[in-house]
Amino acid sequence: MKPWTPPPVELVDRFVKLAHKPENRVYFFNSLRNPEWITPLCERGFFVNPPKPCTELESGDTIFPSWPEGTYLTYMASLAPEAVISVLECLEPNNNPIVTRHVLEVIESLPDRYLQQISNQIIKWLQPDAMIYAYVFADETVRLVSRLIEVEKIDDAITIAESLLTVRKGPWHPETAIINLHANLEPIGWLPETDYEDTIEDLLYELIPQANIKGFKLFSSLLERALYINDLSDERDRVGYLSYIWRPSIGYNKLNLRAGLKGTLVSILRDAAESLSSYGEKELEDVIAELETKTLVHKRIALHTLTKSRNGVLLSEDRIICKDLFDDACLRHEYAKLLRQRFGDISPKAQGRVLEWISNGPDVDGYRQWCEMWGDPPPSEADIKRYSDSWRRDWYHSIGKYLHGEDLISYHQLISTIGEPEYDDFLYGNTSSIDPRSPLTTEQLSQRSPQNIINYLQNWQPSERLGLSDVISVESLGRMLESDVTQRAEEYYVVSPSFIGLDPTYARYFFGGLYRKLHNREHLSWHEPLKLAELVIAKPFELSEYTTSKGRDGGWLWCRHQIASLLEYGLSNSDNPIPFELREQVWPLLEKLAADPDPPIYAEPYDPDRIDLSIFFNPGRALRAIIAYATWCHNSMPDSGLAPEVKAVLEARLNQNYNPSPIVHSIYGRRLATLVFLD
Repeated sequence: MKPWTPPPVELVDRFVKLAHKPENRVYFFNSLRNPEWITPLCERGFFVNPPKPCTELESGDTIFPSWPEGTYLTYMASLAPEAVISVLECLEPNNNPIVTRHVLEVIESLPDRYLQQISNQIIKWLQPDAMIYAYVFADETVRLVSRLIEVEKIDDAITIAESLLTVRKGPWHPETAIINLHANLEPIGWLPETDYEDTIEDLLYELIPQANIKGFKLFSSLLERALYINDLSDERDRVGYLSYIWRPSIGYNKLNLRAGLKGTLVSILRDAAESLSSYGEKELEDVIAELETKTLVHKRIALHTLTKSRNGVLLSEDRIICKDLFDDACLRHEYAKLLRQRFGDISPKAQGRVLEWISNGPDVDGYRQWCEMWGDPPPSEADIKRYSDSWRRDWYHSIGKYLHGEDLISYHQLISTIGEPEYDDFLYGNTSSIDPRSPLTTEQLSQRSPQNIINYLQNWQPSERLGLSDVISVESLGRMLESDVTQRAEEYYVVSPSFIGLDPTYARYFFGGLYRKLHNREHLSWHEPLKLAELVIAKPFELSEYTTSKGRDGGWLWCRHQIASLLEYGLSNSDNPIPFELREQVWPLLEKLAADPDPPIYAEPYDPDRIDLSIFFNPGRALRAIIAYATWCHNSMPDSGLAPEVKAVLEARLNQNYNPSPIVHSIYGRRLATLVFLD
């Protein structure tokens, strides 16, 4: 090693005088390679007081000053590790992400035994105040986790990874506040969603091979936290009971929705389970044991893992012959896939038990109770037989290739009588299970006429006696209605005026079904929806309706919002636009929606981080629709310029006497290029 010479005192003093200029500090520390400078510089106050974030006076922006000393310490970590560690031990946590990034780089560069010595102190630099800017040092954190694994500091690596991947409650906004302000929030991380996906995938491949079940439990706890934030159930063993809606299949499937952070965590935990369980029978047992102590989504992942594994025959048999799993609609897809994959591997006795369950048929009393809950007349013998036959056929379908003898004959008879199953082990459209805690499937709706459905919605009320997790709420029933409207909107047009006499939640989902139909590029007739929209917009509403309760809308405010969304999409849709001859019907709707008052959240001091929420409130959504209307008019009349009615509203909203809110500013800014083109 090169013999370094301590710097003369005069030279150090000379640098101290020059160091008040930032450019001098940057040049010096980027060029310095002598480790003997660490101690004298430290004695003169360098290193120990890194710059903190500051606010620029003119713009109000937060500035993160650079810390060139960190670059020098990174170079010195391998040359003078003891001196560098003495500096690090004197440093206090700093919420300047530039400083945090340098500290992580310095620690990562230490030789193995010194890294082991200081690893338990790293977490103090990753406290919440610093993690707000985690995107700045996420890559450095991942590399440091990798180094800690190399030096066998597994627990410290997991602690740091957990800090980076922390799942927390996202901001409240109306589209997720189905029940109240503290329920059904969206889970978020410190990192933007795409960065979170990349980071957690990198950590998956670092942790699972070395940390094994400890690393797996980290991913399991992250998903559990996300589900508890997002779920409405008060029962621990029912958390995630609606997951089949946003995640019909744990495996890859085109029906799966993106579902934000919780969807990412489901995929990551699934991949972690498959990876770790492939190591052997013991690892598979550990994975299943961990998953089965958590939520329903974890239990679904456990069944999926057993389906994919080459091991675990006895584990699979134990789950297949569990009647509770067989009967649980929320587990139906993964249970049926496991049954299909492993039925041939389990013992004849276990096979016989499953075949006996299928032969005995469904819970007919539960079916009768379900019909009563819906206000239907008691099912006839023909109804019960049709339901029972469909139930048996669907279960036989899951194990069709293993059937023989009387079971095979029964299966073919059912197929010849009622046809092949429409769905492949999915709960959608499936009446093979009765679970009063789950929303109604669309099949029961599709068998009714729209008028019959209107009559039912007028009379049905959710139970006030049981908790929301035990019954169908107006909100969940509305989601099923939305799906049915998407499938047969034209049939609903005849009775659409009747929605004005129903709970506003149902009207909102009626328009939501039309929005989905339009989004699917299907033809949509506009006359009837616009007539209903006129009736809705004539209804009074209060700003207090931004806070909903008991699984339903508090009034007509949210239906107005859905109308604005539908109009914006219809005006900007090139495949199925609103006919231009309906201009005189469309404009009054937009004008009234744009006049909606700003929500209470914008009565608070200005916060630029809330600008993105503007589209979730009526004024912002209506202004977007109005600008789409202006483009729609221009496309029909290219030489007309900006429509005068649009110009009047836009100028009025910019008038200082109108007291424009951040909603206005954000929409004008986002659509500035369009406005310049039109005017």
